[in-house]
Parts: sequence; C-alpha cells; structure tokens
Amino acid sequence: MKQKIKDLNLGGKDYRIAKMTPRDAVYWATKLLGKVASSAGAGGFNIAQAISGFLDMPPAEFRTMQDTFLGLVSIKYDAGWSHLLDSDGNIVNVDATGPEIMALTVHSFMHSLSDFLDPALLADSLGALGFQTPTEPIG
Repeated sequence: MKQKIKDLNLGGKDYRIAKMTPRDAVYWATKLLGKVASSAGAGGFNIAQAISGFLDMPPAEFRTMQDTFLGLVSIKYDAGWSHLLDSDGNIVNVDATGPEIMALTVHSFMHSLSDFLDPALLADSLGALGFQTPTEPIG
C-alpha cells in the first residue's frame, strides 16, 4: 500500500506532507506531467528539460500549483502539527527559507504524484535538483 503521509526534516524543522485525493492527483498529473513529457525522450529523462517546462508557467498558474502542493504540508510544533499555509495561501508560523519552500513544494509534488511516476526516477530527479530524500521517518 502506498504511503499517505510523508514525514521529513528540513532546516531542523519537522514537516508532514499529506497525499492529495486521487481525483486531484489525476488532475495535477495530467496538467503538470504534460509539461515535462518532452524531457523523457530516447536518451532517458532530462531534468533540465523537465524544469524548463515550468519556467514558462505564468506566475498566477505557478502560485496556484504551489499553493495546492504547500497546502498539503504541516509543520510540527511543541503543541502539535499546524498547516504551513493559512486560508489565503500565506506561509504562517514558520521562518522558512526560499530553498526550504522550494524543497517542500517539490517533495509534496513528488509524494502526491508518486502513483504516476517511478519512485527511482523521483529520487534521481530530487538528487539532480540537489534535494535529499529522507530515508527514515521522523519520530
């Protein structure tokens, strides 16, 4: 059975990423994976070409995508788990850096769409982008 929750630690903070509903995952897989389809040619997956598909995305579309995937992320505090975004899509209660937000977006994207992609390809892609996939769950 596929993992519905993914725990990871970035910058010394514990995060929990929920998996989106299957219906939402189908929508985003169709929408976003189409942007990177040209990166999987005869020579294999090309991460530079995959990223270029996102560079042409209008800012409003990118914000909608990012809000969707960051909306699945919670951060752990002493009192328990809290959503990373408020109802307006603003990051709350966390002093996250740009690279951490990018990493959380990528991890959430890959976690929710893992049913559509080869896990080894996902790990290789994260590695090519400079991200490490956690190997142990957070206690």
